[in-house]
Amino acid sequence: MPRVPWPGILLILCALSAPASPNTAAGMPAVSGPLGAQDAYPLILPFLALPPEAPWSLQPGRFSLSWAATYGNLCHKDSMVVYPDLEVLIDAEVLEMRVEAAYGIARGVEVAASLSLVGEYGGFLDGFIEGFHSFFWLPNGDRDHSPRNQFVFRVVRSGEVLVDLDQPFCALRDLVLSAKWTLLDGQLHSFGAALQGALSLPIGSVERFTSSGLPDASLGLLASWHRSRFALYGGLRYLYLSEPDWGPVLGFRPHNLGFFACLEWAPSASMAWLLQADGMTLPYLLPHPWLSGVSGMISLGSRFRVSRRLLLETHLSEELFSFAALDVALSAEAKVLF
Repeated sequence: MPRVPWPGILLILCALSAPASPNTAAGMPAVSGPLGAQDAYPLILPFLALPPEAPWSLQPGRFSLSWAATYGNLCHKDSMVVYPDLEVLIDAEVLEMRVEAAYGIARGVEVAASLSLVGEYGGFLDGFIEGFHSFFWLPNGDRDHSPRNQFVFRVVRSGEVLVDLDQPFCALRDLVLSAKWTLLDGQLHSFGAALQGALSLPIGSVERFTSSGLPDASLGLLASWHRSRFALYGGLRYLYLSEPDWGPVLGFRPHNLGFFACLEWAPSASMAWLLQADGMTLPYLLPHPWLSGVSGMISLGSRFRVSRRLLLETHLSEELFSFAALDVALSAEAKVLF
């Protein structure tokens, strides 16, 4: 009898029904803010990567606790022509669960801490993803040459093994501490802006490739603009990524950029649709020596306000940028405001 993938089925059902509350204080508009999408590409999991955020902050004394889950299916098999000594083989399904606590310490100032648990295994969605791509005339790429539902994560250059995993695992990512300073509240004005700084502390697994073993840092600008039923959100972040011991295997660039842009349309006070692009430059010099490659996603999501503090949110993401293998991801977030 075939094994029924109940964990994956339950995850998808939870993602389609997970509640999420506004990331602002009570009394402010609930249907607002970019999608909390986060790339689960295994080659960037060791480094600091922040999800998109709105430029406003919690009111002083307010506290929020959130849970987010992203489930991604990916297949990437790279035998390089320019660099024939480089082999990249990634075929897996990745579940990332993130818990974040945030607190408003002063007017326009918010601090937060987040921690993620990552699981990687062979999964069950390869056939569904291939059908999804065929229906929308999207290429299946390396899927046509790989067994379905296998797990392998292997990166080798010149005989030196960077990663060689073929057994499912769960491991923590690094702890992320952040602070946000709102310069102009985008919910009280048509335009909003904020500065955000972040630091990652290496508590993840170097062996499982969920941590580099060194701290990373980020400084960025968040912005928003809204008028009537439409809103725009954007952000640009400078990322300083510390070079790990295995950095020379692929070449390494510590200075990188993260970015996002999101369009929101709210046809009613309780319903909104969002289209978003987000990503970051890859720190590896190979196989993209000029821009070091970009890993990112295009996401489509909807948000429904059930009550003053309770939102229902889901979003589906498709990988469209270079040298990244996350084909489809389903995400959901639940947040409670105290």
